[in-house]
Amino acid sequence: MSNKKIIGITIGSVVLYTFFLFCIGLFGTALQNYAITGGFYALKYGSVLLGFFITGYMPYRINKAMIKRKELKYQLESERKIQAAAQAEKEKQEKILEQMYIKNEDAI
Repeated sequence: MSNKKIIGITIGSVVLYTFFLFCIGLFGTALQNYAITGGFYALKYGSVLLGFFITGYMPYRINKAMIKRKELKYQLESERKIQAAAQAEKEKQEKILEQMYIKNEDAI
């Protein structure tokens, strides 16, 4: 992990822990009421924003995966063709060598 990620995770955990302490009333009941109300608003609007993000991100991700799959399929087909051509060439060379061996035996 890079230092920026570690710092971000640390700050996020401190903020969430502080929010949790507000919610259980450690800093007073007045602040507890504001924290709970603010938490509900954050959850409500955060879930709406998350929904918009997912509906915008998922088609992009699916399209990217389909393009990657198409490229992989093309590469596999190309490799299969190359391997088939190499196998055919190998069989052809073996056949030529076999015929030369048979001619040499006949000559002896």
